[in-house]
Amino acid sequence: LMGSCRTIMLACVSPAAKSLWMTETTIRFALSVKKLHTRPIRNEEQEGDVVKSLQAEIDSLRRQLSEACASSSAVNADIQENLSMDLYLQHELNTPWEELHATSRRHEQERRKTLARLGLRHAEDE
Repeated sequence: LMGSCRTIMLACVSPAAKSLWMTETTIRFALSVKKLHTRPIRNEEQEGDVVKSLQAEIDSLRRQLSEACASSSAVNADIQENLSMDLYLQHELNTPWEELHATSRRHEQERRKTLARLGLRHAEDE
């Protein structure tokens, strides 16, 4: 409920007698949510800034790695792990939306095949 967004609470109630308990519970919840106050914060950092920040961190980690080659292997492994993670994040942020969407569809198809192989059905297939 915080950050760079606005939050809306929509409560749906029913006039039916059989839904009285659910309607009452919904109204109580809506009243409690009404007491919350958030302060939206403008998200100033643009995606390009994130990429530049990651690139700077990658350069810094490469320098540290070259300096640490003669030092402890534990420190070296930690720097190598940080560098790998930053390179991965930079790749993910630079991946086009179409490629991400295609990958998502492939994963969904694989998941459905696995469910079918296990004799299970996807909720949307019913």
